[in-house]
This record gives sequence, C-alpha cells and structure tokens, in this order.
Amino acid sequence: MLPAWFLITTYILHRAAKGELQHAPSNALSADIGSLSLEFTRLTQLSGDPKYYDAIQRIMNAFEQSQNTTRLPGMWPVSLNAHDLDFTNDRQFTLGAMADSLYEYFPKVRLLVICSHHTLTDYHSNTFSSMAGTNRPEKCTKRVWLWPKSICSTGP
Repeated sequence: MLPAWFLITTYILHRAAKGELQHAPSNALSADIGSLSLEFTRLTQLSGDPKYYDAIQRIMNAFEQSQNTTRLPGMWPVSLNAHDLDFTNDRQFTLGAMADSLYEYFPKVRLLVICSHHTLTDYHSNTFSSMAGTNRPEKCTKRVWLWPKSICSTGP
C-alpha cells in the first residue's frame, strides 16, 4: 500500500510552508495520475534513482488490477479516490478532457521504458474494446466518422 501523501495531485505551498501534512485527495482526476506516470518515469531516467519509477509502477499496477472492475469494464472513470486507490465511485468515462492524459501517457511510459511488459498494451486493448460500442457514426460528405464521447454508467 502506498502512503496517503503519495498521490498528492495538487501541492498547496502555503500549507507546506506551515509544515502541514498533505494527503492524496479522495476525488482526483485520472488525467493527473496519467501525468504523474510519465513524469515519474522520466524523473527516474534523468536522476538515475529507481525510487520514482518504483512508486509510479505500484500505482500503475493498481490501475491494471482495477481496469476490468470499474462501472465500465475496460476503462477508468474520470475521477477516482487517490487516497484509497478506489476506482468505483465515479460513473463518468471519457477519452477526452479530464482523462486524456491517462490514456495518452501510459503508452508513452512504455516507450520510455522500452519494456515487454504487456499491461500497457492491455490497457489500450481493454479501453478500445469498451469504447467500441459507444461511438456513434456521423456522416460528413461520403465518409463516416466515429467520434468518441463521454459515457455515464448506470450499472452497479
């Protein structure tokens, strides 16, 4: 388990200056976590210290374990409880704003690490499988365009 302070997505400087302890939020954007994955991976490469990648890998493991247990299996919600790494509270799912960095940066992390770890490929396969039935065709001239959209899960 990660310490409660680890996933602080917004660091409040005046509180830190007073020595106040900060905690991971109970409502964080998944895009923020996606950004952390890329930043911490690159930080390990630049510093030569594996602790940053180790920490973010534990979070990515939590994402992997939860991907098919969310309200829309295969995707992660727009927001999550970063304090408890709980992915089940939000019903909103999208590839757009507030979640885009998550889906954009996970494959970039793979490219940075150049590993054969299957999970980053699985992330996208599962996500695209989930989104496949949710796109609506729109006609523009003679072509049919599929636009991803946001989804609100009504399931349990």
